[in-house]
Amino acid sequence: MVSKALLFVSLFAAWLVFAGRTDYPTVLAGAVVTMITIGLARGVFFDRDHLGARSSGFLRRAGLILAYLPIFLYHVLQASVSVARHALSVHDRLNPGIVKVKTRLRTRTGVAALANLITLTPGTLTIDFDEECGDLYIHWIDVATHDEAEMQKALIRTTEDWVRRILE
Repeated sequence: MVSKALLFVSLFAAWLVFAGRTDYPTVLAGAVVTMITIGLARGVFFDRDHLGARSSGFLRRAGLILAYLPIFLYHVLQASVSVARHALSVHDRLNPGIVKVKTRLRTRTGVAALANLITLTPGTLTIDFDEECGDLYIHWIDVATHDEAEMQKALIRTTEDWVRRILE
């Protein structure tokens, strides 16, 4: 119960910060949206057992998310600079390509989180997921060589490891 209250306070505070106002309609809407968000995302932070909902490593997961956030932001910044360099270069040739990456994640939530994190990175787009084989198909705006594709797969492995630790 304490972890749910902490989650509510955290999400509600984030709502107020981003809203930038504390008038009655904004506060009421924030409380309602926060409760709905907790209800929809309870499987991410809370496990169900035969006794009902209980806290399951909420602080550990929240800590892992906070630890991964700077790493993710660094990768986004790095990719943004690369995409900007390509966009501003007069003679730069892009070599777009689709790379198949086998994922080791077992849950749909984990695969969806990985696909979203990949798509949030500039220059990449998750196109498809083959459930039978566990393959993600990712479009990169520049895949110059096979070695570069392997390097990009290694980057996805790092993200996949973080997603596994957080969600599975």
